[in-house]
Amino acid sequence: MEDISRELEKEIESYSSPARTKRKSETRLIAVDDFGKMKSADWIKKLVLFLLVLSVVLSATTILFFKLYANYKVEYIDLRENLNLAEKKIKDSIKEKEYLMAKLVISNFNSDRSVEETKKEDNVNKVIESKVAKIVKKKPKPAPKIVPPEVPKATTTVVPEVTTPEVESEPDDIKNVGIERFTIVKDDLSGDLLIKFRVFNTASEKGDASGRVFVVLSSQDGSEANQLVVPTVSLKDNIPTIPRRGQYFSIAHFKPVNFRIRNIPNPELYTKATVLVFGKENVLILNEEINISIGN
Repeated sequence: MEDISRELEKEIESYSSPARTKRKSETRLIAVDDFGKMKSADWIKKLVLFLLVLSVVLSATTILFFKLYANYKVEYIDLRENLNLAEKKIKDSIKEKEYLMAKLVISNFNSDRSVEETKKEDNVNKVIESKVAKIVKKKPKPAPKIVPPEVPKATTTVVPEVTTPEVESEPDDIKNVGIERFTIVKDDLSGDLLIKFRVFNTASEKGDASGRVFVVLSSQDGSEANQLVVPTVSLKDNIPTIPRRGQYFSIAHFKPVNFRIRNIPNPELYTKATVLVFGKENVLILNEEINISIGN
């Protein structure tokens, strides 16, 4: 008998189904609208991915800028400290410069004063020599001695008294001075007060005249609190206490004098100007008051 099972097995193998392929599993997003229609929502995944990348980039940028800010802040602090040190050095240099300028002015003043004193001594010596020469010329010759005839008892000699003329006192060599063309105006650009006038020689015999000059500005009430002195010096009874600090002048005929006063809040308060001139040995030789009017 023929084996049917074997033949059926062969026939079944000839009609065997194809091998199954492995499916790929993939997650997808599907959106369903109001009508039940399904649509792909893969764009949401892309949007989320884009936002994630954007957040990473922004975070990295933030970290970078923070580090740059920290570095710039440290550099700013260093630059600020260097700037403060430079400003301090500049201030110290300015103070040193002012100190050296003050020493230079004092040394020039002392040298001018020594030269002035030398000139004064020479002038005094010349005056004394001229007076002595005049006195020697005018001095009378002594009278001859008169011898009387001899007397038996005693012999006497009579000598007439000779009087020597008195020497005239040394004339005061301080030259008379005056002032003219006094003006005081306010500079429109800087707001400073400009004082200008001329010192002239009023002596009959023209010659060198020297001294130091001050200008005192006073208010109408004359209070000491509103007084202003140029050059700056303290006052006592409206007179400068240190005359040698005044502006020096030496003239044969005249000399212009200029003063500039800075940073005056209310210049219109001053209604009177007093010009004070000191001569030899700090003697006040001129005290002249002038009414002024300073506009705004």
